[in-house]
Order: sequence, then C-alpha cells, then structure tokens
Amino acid sequence: MTNLNFSPFGNDTILPPKNWQDEPNTGGSWSIISTCLVTLGLCVWTSLHLNIPEHNGKTHQMWRKAGWLLTGLLAPELVVYVALEQRRAALRLTKEMQAIFKQAPEAKLVESNTLSQAKEKDPSTA
Repeated sequence: MTNLNFSPFGNDTILPPKNWQDEPNTGGSWSIISTCLVTLGLCVWTSLHLNIPEHNGKTHQMWRKAGWLLTGLLAPELVVYVALEQRRAALRLTKEMQAIFKQAPEAKLVESNTLSQAKEKDPSTA
C-alpha cells in the first residue's frame, strides 16, 4: 500500500541521523565545518569598514575589528543596523551643513578666495 499523506516539502521519508565522519577516507565533518567557518569569517572581515582609527595604535584597531568580526558572525543584522544608522547620521549632517552653507554667504566668499589663491599658485589647476 502506498503512503498518500500530503508532504508540502517533497518526500516524506525520514533518514537516519548521520554520525560524525572521520577525516582520512572522506570529507570529514570537521573539515566541512572549519572550511565554512573560515570562509564566513573572511567574508565578514573583508566587508567590515571601520571608522578612522584612534591614535591608540594598530593593535587597538585590530582588536576593534576582531570584535566586530565576532559580532558579524553571531549577529550580522546588528552590523547592518549600525551601518544604516551611521548612514542616516551622515545624511543628516550633510543636510545641516548644506543649510549652514546656504545661510552664510561669507563661507562662499572664503571658499572662492581659497580657490582663487590656489589657482594663482598653480595655474595648471584652472
């Protein structure tokens, strides 16, 4: 007699659980897990673009990035949220600075004087 039970995800067969596979003969469990972790870690590491480092040295920056790497591995949505918040803050700051620049005509004068002085020093920039 055939099994006529509805299965929304295909075959209704229950497979026995697999045991831990040793390395020498086949692609073992540890090699698969470690390869996935290394690949995921490298992807997160290269996608992180931290702010300009403080004057505490390169080791401090490396530890900061390692902390964000761990955060990216365990809670990637937190990294995305922080990036979006930084983008919002940057856009807000850009709008504020543009408004200030429009209100202060002397700022335009300072900028035009700076540009004209630069052109006087180096005429090739004109």
